[in-house]
Amino acid sequence: MQADYQNVYLPFRPANPFEEALALNVMVRIAGPLQMSAMSNVAPDGHVRYTFGASTYLYRVRGMAVNAVSPGTFSMAKYTIQGVVKDDQGLPVEGAALRIGREIAFSDSSGHFQARFSKRGPFALAVAPEEFLTNAVYETVSAPSEVRAELDDAAPEIQVIVRRLTAIK
Repeated sequence: MQADYQNVYLPFRPANPFEEALALNVMVRIAGPLQMSAMSNVAPDGHVRYTFGASTYLYRVRGMAVNAVSPGTFSMAKYTIQGVVKDDQGLPVEGAALRIGREIAFSDSSGHFQARFSKRGPFALAVAPEEFLTNAVYETVSAPSEVRAELDDAAPEIQVIVRRLTAIK
């Protein structure tokens, strides 16, 4: 739950255009990546408005190619890049975006990510804070600038550390 005390500009109320308000934001994780949220805000006319929503992550299987000979089968790219994204306190970061070569990989609820490639690489790796699947703002603390895809058994776990920035009020 998050509560913010703020001064709000109300352009449709010229006699008294500023008002102090308390904005409440509540997010509850239901199961897995499914979240429910409720938020309050002040509309330009000064009335309090409420927003309710639900969100989840939908994953597509990366690196799978349909076999043209037998459409009921598929093959998976054999080289893997995998790792974990944590914050500077050691906690996993869900929904972090990593640009690996031309692909983007997202971390799951335990901070883990994985991407598959048809060749070993090397591939450039960059944290993409503007692509994160979260409302929080992060900056990179440490991450390798280049990674190599390896066979599943030999793929090392890459560690990426980010820091959550304090929102500007």
